[in-house]
Amino acid sequence: MFSTRDPVDLESRLIVIACANALAFGLFSWDKWMSKWKKRRVPESTLLAVTLFGGEVGAICAMLLVRHKTRKSSFLWKFWPSFVVGVVLTVVFIRARF
Repeated sequence: MFSTRDPVDLESRLIVIACANALAFGLFSWDKWMSKWKKRRVPESTLLAVTLFGGEVGAICAMLLVRHKTRKSSFLWKFWPSFVVGVVLTVVFIRARF
């Protein structure tokens, strides 16, 4: 099914992307929980980085399901470019030949 010359097969790449999305969902949800309890929060830079590097779907799902960071325009101005670049990077990662 996969080329023997491709040491990182498609299945492995999709697992990496799934893990990144699970991490993004978890971090956004955890940050929402911490904000309710006035505890130490996840830095916005961390949320944006996980969105940029494969966690686009998880980030969007968490934002919509737990209603987190959906009204904060200063975050959204940084989030959407990270989301778009992240989608491009994810497609390149999936299609790349290593």
